[in-house]
Amino acid sequence: MSEDLTIDLERVKTISVITIATAEQEKGAIDGFAFVQSVRRNLEKARKEMVDPLNAKVKEINGRFRALLDPVEAAEEKVNRAILDWRRREATRIEAERQRVREENERRERVARQEQARLLREAQERERVERERVADETAKEAAAVGFTADDAAELGRLEATSVATASVPVVVAPVREAMPSAPPATVRGSMGGATIRRVVSPGLIQAAIDAACPMPAPMDWLSIPGVRIFETWTFEIIDAKAVPDAYREDSLAGRR
Repeated sequence: MSEDLTIDLERVKTISVITIATAEQEKGAIDGFAFVQSVRRNLEKARKEMVDPLNAKVKEINGRFRALLDPVEAAEEKVNRAILDWRRREATRIEAERQRVREENERRERVARQEQARLLREAQERERVERERVADETAKEAAAVGFTADDAAELGRLEATSVATASVPVVVAPVREAMPSAPPATVRGSMGGATIRRVVSPGLIQAAIDAACPMPAPMDWLSIPGVRIFETWTFEIIDAKAVPDAYREDSLAGRR
């Protein structure tokens, strides 16, 4: 900083404590105000003389690296989208496979229940036929040795109760297909790993707000000449953990 500017800054300190009690003092204050402004302009000029070359160098460096970073950032975005798209397609495929497995396991259990019911009906029918045969044969033998028809029939019924309950084969429980697992949240490659997280999506929240809360009529309680007043619906996330999954989207976080 030049010696002149240093002297001017010392004078500014004196001017800053000025008091005005007369018209002459006001004129002096106006002159002081003009002087302070000139000092400020000189300081700004000196600052720019020092800063502008540095800013120009920074701008040059940023320009060179921007040319290098543009294709890198484009590649990063493309890979990010490709991974997230693959994850969405894989999640859809796995969910469809889970639904197929659920339906197949239900079908196998339903078939097993139907088979068990069929075997039970057949065993009950065999038991009924056997009881009728025993009752009929016993009644005929009793009638042959002199029993009355009623007594012979009653003896047949009593004998039929001794027929053993028919055994029912047990159907072996069906083998259930294993439910496919969800893809892991974190996957590692040879150089690094990536984690898929479900993060709150401000865009989805805003879309829901816009759909549910159409813009109202222009406000008629406030009018300012030369000013157009807009009404907008905005939001603030106060508890990200409580936001439902419907308002989340996949986010990829990579690390080495």
